[in-house]
Amino acid sequence: MLYLKKLIEVGKICAVIDRTYPLQELAAAHDYSETGRAVGKIAFMHISDRSKRRINKAPIVPDGFLSL
Repeated sequence: MLYLKKLIEVGKICAVIDRTYPLQELAAAHDYSETGRAVGKIAFMHISDRSKRRINKAPIVPDGFLSL
């Protein structure tokens, strides 16, 4: 565990966010998770201004990083 902690701290391991959804689209996020196509985690955002909404459609994995 200490080894993994060290890798996280130096940035060699990072979480992969597959998509982000506004909290209001919880049902759509659940439907997507059930397809089995998610490569990483599905995150929820609380955004009061719908014009700022951005749904991530590609996994975020920086080059040279190991995803969990």
